[in-house]
Formats: sequence, C-alpha cells, structure tokens
Amino acid sequence: MLLLSVGGLILGFGVLGLQVFAVESAAPWHTVARRLLLESRFGAVWMAREALTLGVCLALVVALLGPAGTVATVPAMLLSGVALAAAPLSGHSAAEEPAWPMLTVHGVHLVAAGAWWGALPALATFVGGTRVQGATAVAAELFQRFSSAAIGLMAAIVGSGLLLGVTHVERWPALLATDYGHLLLLKVLLLLGVLVMAAKLRWRLLPALTSEYNDGVTKDIGRWVFAEFLVAGVLVLVATQLGQTVPARHDAIEWWAPFRFSIDATWDLESTALRAWSGAALALLAAALAGLAALGRVRRRRALAGATALLASAAAVALPAITVQAFPDTYRKPSVPYQTISVAAGADLFAVHCNGCHGRSGHGDGPQAKGLALPPADLTEPHTALHTAGDIFWWLTHGKPPGVMPGLEDRLSEDDRWDLINFLRTLSSGYQARVIAERVVPGRPWLPAVDFSYVTADGRAGTLKDFRESSVVLLVFLRAGVAQPRLTHLADLYPRLRSAGGEILAVPVDDGAPPSGLPFPVVAEGATETARTYALLRRTLSNLDARDQQPMPEHMELLVDRFGYVRARWLPAEGEGWRDLESLLQQIALLVREPEILPPPDDHVH
Repeated sequence: MLLLSVGGLILGFGVLGLQVFAVESAAPWHTVARRLLLESRFGAVWMAREALTLGVCLALVVALLGPAGTVATVPAMLLSGVALAAAPLSGHSAAEEPAWPMLTVHGVHLVAAGAWWGALPALATFVGGTRVQGATAVAAELFQRFSSAAIGLMAAIVGSGLLLGVTHVERWPALLATDYGHLLLLKVLLLLGVLVMAAKLRWRLLPALTSEYNDGVTKDIGRWVFAEFLVAGVLVLVATQLGQTVPARHDAIEWWAPFRFSIDATWDLESTALRAWSGAALALLAAALAGLAALGRVRRRRALAGATALLASAAAVALPAITVQAFPDTYRKPSVPYQTISVAAGADLFAVHCNGCHGRSGHGDGPQAKGLALPPADLTEPHTALHTAGDIFWWLTHGKPPGVMPGLEDRLSEDDRWDLINFLRTLSSGYQARVIAERVVPGRPWLPAVDFSYVTADGRAGTLKDFRESSVVLLVFLRAGVAQPRLTHLADLYPRLRSAGGEILAVPVDDGAPPSGLPFPVVAEGATETARTYALLRRTLSNLDARDQQPMPEHMELLVDRFGYVRARWLPAEGEGWRDLESLLQQIALLVREPEILPPPDDHVH
C-alpha cells in the first residue's frame, strides 16, 4: 500500500507536467507551472491532494515502523478517501449547475474505485502466497469477505459511473463520434473484463479454495487477482485521460456513418411497425433461449448458437426498417439559439434565397419549381421536423444531390444558415399547430414556445424563459387601439390570475404606441420579431391560410405552460373561447396542477 501511495504521489507530478505542457503559452514552463499552481482551481486542488497523499505516505510509514500499526492505518485510509473525493473539484463535474450533486456522485465513484482497486495487491499477495494448509481457511475467509464487500463497491462504481456518463455524454451518438465517448467505451470494455475475472474468482476459484487445501488453487487465485489489478490499472489510466478530455456533451459530433436509426422518422412508413415488432419478438426469443441455457435446462452450446442466430435475425429484420440517411453534420449542435430574433432573420433569408423554388408559403410551388427535374420539398409538412437540425444544415451547406438544391455555403454565413433552420422548424410547427384550440389537452405538451428577450414599457428586461417552473404565461398579441375592452377585462382579472399561478405578457404586433396604464408587462423592445415569429402559429383548422396571404390577427392569445410549451390558443374570430374569463382561469389552473411531462425545450432546435 505504501508503494501505491508513493506511486500516486509521483503520478500527481506527472499530471501536473501534462497540464503544464497542455497550456498554449509562450512563457517558460516553470512560469506556466507557477501560474497554474497559484492562480487556478486546478492548482489549488492539486496542491491539496498532493498534501493529503503525502500524509497518507507518512501514516503508512508510521504503521510499518510503529508499535500500533493497525491504529495508524486509519488516518491513512481517511486521508486517501478525502484525496480521492477532492479530485472532481477541478474536473468536469465542478462545472455543472448546481455542482454539488455531480461532485457527490463523482466523489463516491472515485472512493469506491480506490477502495476496490487498492485492496487487490494485498489480496493477491496474501492468498496467492498461502502455502500452509492451516492458513487456507484464513485466506478463504478473507477472500470471501473481500468478495462480498466488492459487490457493494462495484455496484457503487457502476451506478455512479452511469450517472456521470449520462451527464457528460448527454446524447448516445456522442459515444461513437467523440474522443470522450471512445474513451468511455474503452473504460466500459475494461470494466467488463474485470467483471468477468471477478466472476471466475467468486464462482469458480473461491468454492475450490473453501472445499479443500490445494496449492494450485491459491496460486491461481493470486495470479487472477493480480491480473484483475493490472487490467484495473489500465482502466484507471483511461479514466485519468477521460478527466482531461472535453466532455462529449460539449464536443462537436462529426458523424461517420451514412445512416442513423430513428423510430420517429420511420414509424409511419409502410411495414415499419410490423418489422420492428417482429424484430422485438425474435430478440425476446433469443433472450429466453439464453436464459434457459444459463439455467442448464437445454444444451448450452446449441442454445447459445440458436440465441445468436435469433438475435442476428432480429437485427436483420428490424434495424433496416428504422434506418434513415445520415451526414457528418447530422448530430451537429446549432450555434444560434432558438429565439424569435433568429426566426425572424431566417424568414427574411428564406424570402431572398428560397422563395423561388419553395414558394412564399413553403409549399414547394415557387415560380422556378416547374422547371426542376424533381419538385421542391413541401416545407410545411411534418417531415421537416423528422430530420435533425444537422441534416438540414448539411443540405443548406452542400446542397441536395443530384444538383436539385444548390448549397448556400458561399452565400450564407454559418449563423445565417442556423437562422434559416430556426425559421423552417417554426414554419412546419406552425402548420401542425392548427389543431391547438382554446382548451388545454391534458398531458400532451409538444409545441415549444420560441423564446424571446424583451424590454417592457417601464424599462424592465427579461425573457420568456424566465417564467419557467414558476408561472403559466398568457401571451397577448394585440394591435394598438384594438381590443381595448379585452385589455380592460384582463387588467381587472390580473390579480386573480397572478394568485392562480399565471402571468400576462402583452406583445404589440404593429409599430403603434403600446397601450399604457396596464398592470401587466407590455413589451416595448423586441415585439416586432416576436410578433412575426408567433404569427406562424395563427393558423387554425377553420382558417388554414395555406398560401400565407393573411396577416397576423388583430388579437391572439396563447397559453404557455410552466415548462415552456404552447398549450392553448384563442382568437376572437374563432368563437367565444376565453371571453368567459372564468374559462381562462380554469385552463391556467389545469396547467398549474400538471406535473412536468417533457423536459423544457432546449435553447436550440434538434
């Protein structure tokens, strides 16, 4: 154990050296090292951990040389646990908000891993070196106790590691297309190897050791435990490198496969559901056959061969049915937030660069469409939402072969292309939003409310996102001088609406002077882009406006739930609806009671 602690002390200086040379600076290395140690969180945590590790070494020396060796090991264990638990303070987990949950999980992960891995050399030395028959019982008992403790430690390692992986990876494609994901997969493979070794030790060699003395068994146990220690050592090195690598959730994903799997994009196609369920049934049969083999009910080799064949058949039947084309940018994260200012800018770009083929309303009926070999896509259909934002970015950048749609990389900047994508997403969503009426459909959020920044007439600044988890927001879109009785009624209702958990935000849809004297906020700056964006949600089942010929209604109200989704809409021309203000309060009360069903919409389209 002392050698391991000294090794950890030396390894700490190696980590410092790697960090120093990883910093891009023209200053000498010793200057960079001094700055790192004295002016960064990494340096403060590094010095604290090295001091703790040095304390561990001194405590172990006292344990070896002093008369009370066992007592002296207790401080060594405590100090080493604190040193391990402090490591995440300078890592990726400390960057989470709030930081303490992930710091706790990461600390548990490291302490459990350290307790398990650190015990392996002593176990290998003691059990593997047992050569006297009388000592076998002691070795077997020690091995049994360690094996029982290792189950709990491994459960903590796997559970905490799973939480860390989900947090720092976020999306499964990042496992296959980022350096962090590759290292994490290597770590998982090494852990599986360790678990296989542990299973052999517990279920094969431990029973042989407890049944009768056998010098060969003790040697085998020693070799297997030492091999487990070496593989775990490689795993620790991989984990160390993982801590120095940009987390997958923050890294760019350059997808390498020409396909991806998507149930959303394929489920409505002919035979997809049948093939998917057939594949699932074959996979269940394979699992059942493998289970029977494990229980010894059938011949193991034949059963495993049959299970493998069934599993391969399941993949051959189901996976092609849910496969769609993919591109290097398929999982690219947008660099422009999904906000109304972006959507409005995208609408202007669409009018300049896309109207000729796709038409003013996006139906693929522009003046140049008739002369094309293939008709332009109808951008108002749901299929637009079934492609990733990265797919559309790739097409806007490189075009769609064979020369049907030209790439716009030479005419539009990267931010322009993301603005255009934000508009296309909202355009398609607006056509699907025709089903939204004045009554909330319980438990069915699906339409994200596009975020926007604003400054009110009295100088208060904010965003729509600020109301999340606190208030149901009634967005009131109005024209100056129109619907004044409605505003008067809403002003009278405002105290009750606030008490019920709601808020009102009024957005003028023209350049007229915003109404004054109202008790609720009225947007003065940011209203133009917001009104243009939300005008895309004006269509109803009774007023389709398929050719985009009608302007924004003179008055429209939208209910946005506490998690950022548009849940109901009322236009005075569509019926009585919320003229009965009690009905409006009922809808707000329904949304206030409703728990979170979907996570809040992301700041970017996907």
